[in-house]
Amino acid sequence: MKPLIAKFAIALLLGVSLNISTKAQMQVIDSVDNKPTLAEFAWLAGNWKGEGFGGKVEESWSVARDGAMMGMFRYLKDEKVNFYEFFILVETENGIELRIKHFHRDLTSWEEKNDYVTFPLLEANSGLMLFKGLVIEKQSDTTFRSVVDVAMNGEISKISFNLVKDL
Repeated sequence: MKPLIAKFAIALLLGVSLNISTKAQMQVIDSVDNKPTLAEFAWLAGNWKGEGFGGKVEESWSVARDGAMMGMFRYLKDEKVNFYEFFILVETENGIELRIKHFHRDLTSWEEKNDYVTFPLLEANSGLMLFKGLVIEKQSDTTFRSVVDVAMNGEISKISFNLVKDL
């Protein structure tokens, strides 16, 4: 499983852009006037559970404080923790970015000490957020889907995670 995790990490580091059919309906972020704020992500706050990448996932998001939302993610394969993520969704001078740091099950980092993976927000529209290499799509008040491009065997695959709010 470690080679697959390494390929997943490499794909995240590459930040490959996704093509989605609803792009024409989305707000292109090209000026200060139309840049989204963290308020548009408030629906993410809470605990989520679901499936994806051949396993189970758990994800938690905090409410926004001081220009950032923080969160954590746990991926389980065959009921065993495979890896963790710690992340922040942060407002920067250039717009919103999702910054993720990955950890093995023993909490050793995938990235170097001061490094993390960055997904800049490219476009947004009422629950559909397109980052460079990642899409987050609100499907209802209690469900969302995220899709990340992952390089496997020399090809780019879209890996989906479907999550339900833990009420």
